[in-house]
Amino acid sequence: MRKGLISEVVDFFSVGNRYSYDFQRAFAKFCKKDILYDKNFNNNLPDDQLKIFIDWFLFEYKLKMNNQRPIRFFYLTNYLSFSDEDRKNYKNLLRSKYSFWKICKIDFDKGMELEDMFGQKHIYVKEVLGTHGTAVGDIINNRISKIDDHYELLGNNDWVWAKEDYDHPVLCELLKYKKADPKLTRDLMTQFFRTSKLMEKGGSEKIQQQIINKDECICSLCHKQGVIGALKFDPLTDEPHLYCKKCASKFVNYNN
Repeated sequence: MRKGLISEVVDFFSVGNRYSYDFQRAFAKFCKKDILYDKNFNNNLPDDQLKIFIDWFLFEYKLKMNNQRPIRFFYLTNYLSFSDEDRKNYKNLLRSKYSFWKICKIDFDKGMELEDMFGQKHIYVKEVLGTHGTAVGDIINNRISKIDDHYELLGNNDWVWAKEDYDHPVLCELLKYKKADPKLTRDLMTQFFRTSKLMEKGGSEKIQQQIINKDECICSLCHKQGVIGALKFDPLTDEPHLYCKKCASKFVNYNN
């Protein structure tokens, strides 16, 4: 595949004014900022976060003007100007899939056989770096695309869950969904690390004070007794709040 294909799509939306609104809108959404009211908002992201944003924007985000995925809109808009090779390359990217993949076989410095956790489909990817530091049975999340006559991982693994981590709360939550999403994964992992840190700083003791029985609490929203549905830490005070399942269903929303 010719280098620079992804960069051309990013430039199409980020350079100039024609589609820059959608790009800025997506960026603000990814960073959870309001570009109209946050005076300190800027377009700087660490490289690892920028990689996740680009994948999410191109393949998952829906354009405001036509509800299409950016990479599909780019492909349709520029189809006539593509060479035959680029048409094939972009078509392969359109068919790429981001998912959670269980490693079934490793051929060091050659490739890996992976199983899609959402569809049980097996696929062999050509890979060198990814064959080191992982083991059979590990679960990785990544996008896979056909490149010429073989398949490859598009980028580095964001996270790896080993066999002993199958009960990880974030992994269990993510596997409830029918498809994977790089932004959702990032959001839940960020929330998990923040919650773990606050729990170590006394949050655990404060939570115990709010629990009535083993699985019931006085809800911080409706102030009624109910089965625990969610735990959130206040972003300003770092105080923990427990919510009943009924109230949790009102604000727990993973749509992107």
